[in-house]
Amino acid sequence: MKKPKFLNLTPHAITLVRSDCPNKVANEKELEPFVIAKIPPSGKVARVKMSKKQVSAVPILNVPIFKQVPSELDLGININEVEPDTIIIVSILVLQNLSEQLKRTFTFVAPDTNPDSAVRDQQGRILAVKGFITI
Repeated sequence: MKKPKFLNLTPHAITLVRSDCPNKVANEKELEPFVIAKIPPSGKVARVKMSKKQVSAVPILNVPIFKQVPSELDLGININEVEPDTIIIVSILVLQNLSEQLKRTFTFVAPDTNPDSAVRDQQGRILAVKGFITI
C-alpha cells in the first residue's frame, strides 16, 4: 500500500497516534510507542480573514459585542500545484469555509481535537491526535 502524501497548511506539526493511545500522557516520550506519523508544517498557512461589525454592547459597561463573519479565504498556496491524492491538512475554521467545489476536487481534513481524539499533556496542551475530521 502506498504511503499517503500530506500537505500541512497549519503552523503546527501534527502527530498522529493509534486509537489505543491514552488521552492524557505525562510527556512526549510516553507518546512515542503510539506514534503513526509526524507531519511537519509546510511553511505555508491557510487562513480565513474575518470582518466584524458591532451588533450591541454589554449593558452599563458599554463594552462592544461584535459579530464576526468570514470575509476571505487564503489557502496560502497555488491549489493547482498540489499533487493528486494529497491530503491537505487545514484548521477547522478553514475547513468550514471551503467552497463545495474545492471539497469535491481535493481532500481537505482538520486535526480531530475533540476530547476523545486529542492527546494532551498534564498542562492540557495537545500533543497528538488520533485522527482527522472532514465536513
